This record gives sequence, structure tokens and C-alpha cells, in this order.
Amino acid sequence: MNIFNKTTQVVTMLCLCLATCSSCSYEAPIGPHVIVPFDVTVRFESAIGTNIADSLSVIDITKPETWNAKKEDIQVRVYRGSDHKSLEVFGERWGYIKDPSTTSFPPGTYLTVLATDMQIFEGGLWGEQTYTFEFKSKKLFGNDDVHTVKWFIHGMGRVVYKVYKCEIDGEDMPLSKSKLLTEAKCNQIYAEVTIKLKGTPQP
Repeated sequence: MNIFNKTTQVVTMLCLCLATCSSCSYEAPIGPHVIVPFDVTVRFESAIGTNIADSLSVIDITKPETWNAKKEDIQVRVYRGSDHKSLEVFGERWGYIKDPSTTSFPPGTYLTVLATDMQIFEGGLWGEQTYTFEFKSKKLFGNDDVHTVKWFIHGMGRVVYKVYKCEIDGEDMPLSKSKLLTEAKCNQIYAEVTIKLKGTPQP
């Protein structure tokens, strides 16, 4: 009987958590939103709208076993804004979209980055924090410029936070533009974003 009661309480709490997820616009947090890890998928687009990774044939789409990102192709850094501490990045992998109905991207090559902040697990996070994903690639960008995706979050304890803003190269990206963020109701860094280069068009 006690086990049944405890199980009922856990299920009830889970339902309450899911019911609090309402929209991408930032409001005062009204319930826990549990997220891990940070999962960001990026499409690199030229000034004229072409997929840069496709134009440069960064991957052989017939050999998925070779799709892990190489340092000579792109360097990725993820860091926490409060102290600029670099976070653990445990996945940098190219992928290829054939069916655009499952994504906000058109068909083509993209990069997925997985990262996490152990502080969120070990001590919890309270209040405002930012996380920045940096991308540097002479091969893709034609120079040593660093391109960034910056996330603004509100921490609510251990493994609990809400994403309320995103900037790409310093410019605001409406969260509604990311299909994954929209589906997650902006309660995790789980997103599709496009970094579009300016100036001289890439191939």
C-alpha cells in the first residue's frame, strides 16, 4: 500500500511538471523543467542561403561511420557565462537530413553538439546564467572568425532550468524558429539553429 501511494505521488508530480510547460516567452517559473544534456544542431548557411557544409562536401553521405567532426574541419567550444568555464563536450557529429518534414531544416548537412554542465547536477543552478557555443572553422567560414550561439536560462535548482532567450552572433533568434525548442516548450537547450554568414558569400 505504501509503495502504491509513493508511486501515485511520483506520477502526479510528473503530470504537474508536464502541465507547467506552456510557451517560449519568458515568464516567472511555475514548475520544474528537467533538462540534460545540451543538444544543439546547427546548419551553416552562406550569405546567399546555400548550405556551406554541402557545398564543401564536408562528409560522404554514404558513409555515416565517418561523420564524427574532425578538428581540422571545425573547432567547438562551449562555456558558462558566469565564469567562462569550458564545459564538457562529449559529441560533435555531422549528420544529413533527407526528410525535412521531421525538422525545421531543409535537406542537407548539419552539425550536432552535445555538452553538459556538471554544476547543474552537483550543486544546482539558481538565477540567471548563459551558455555559449563557439564555432571556428577556416574550412567552412574562410577565415578565423568565431561564430556563436548564446543561450540565456533561468536556473531553478538541481538539473532544473528554463531557456528564455537565444542569440546567434549577437542577434536575437526567436525561440519559435527552432522546431525542437518549440516541441520542448523551451524548457531545455535542445534546438535547431542556423548560423548565417554575412559579407562575402561562401560557396
